[in-house]
Amino acid sequence: MRRTERGVTLLELIIVIAVLAIVATTMIPGLQKLFENTSRRTQMQSMVGLFHLARTQAVSQGTIVTICPLDDSNECTGDWQKPVHVFADPENQRALTAGRQSLRIKEPSESGSWTVRVGNRGYFQYRPNGMVRGTLGNLTWCPKSGDEKNAGQLIINMGGRLRYAQDHSGDGIVQGSNGQAVSCP
Repeated sequence: MRRTERGVTLLELIIVIAVLAIVATTMIPGLQKLFENTSRRTQMQSMVGLFHLARTQAVSQGTIVTICPLDDSNECTGDWQKPVHVFADPENQRALTAGRQSLRIKEPSESGSWTVRVGNRGYFQYRPNGMVRGTLGNLTWCPKSGDEKNAGQLIINMGGRLRYAQDHSGDGIVQGSNGQAVSCP
């Protein structure tokens, strides 16, 4: 009785590896774009949730509520790559004082970064009536790749409401609060 060997020849193995390499190189850019889109949506929805919580707490507690990243001494800083805190701030100290706790903390993302424009301040605040206290502003999300097509912007109005910037020109890049396409550093 003759035994037949079953297996893969070297040529068959090389062909399979070549096909896999071609498929992988064509799919990776699409997967990166999908990942960045998902990351943008997640980060923006998370930030909107943070602002909604702050506004709700300001109205329900009848006090100023501050949204900002904190430095090592628990004072507001303009570095939005640090964890962002929401806290009641009745004395308007823009600091998490002794005896107070953050209502929520949003950890920084590893997939991109936030750039915030709010006058010369590094924080946002809500009044007890739900309106913003101070200046208007915007928050721009940029992925690590710097691709503006995967960037987004949240714009806050005087009434304290956030809106998503839209792509009105059809070029795939949203126009920010100034009417210009957002740019990533």
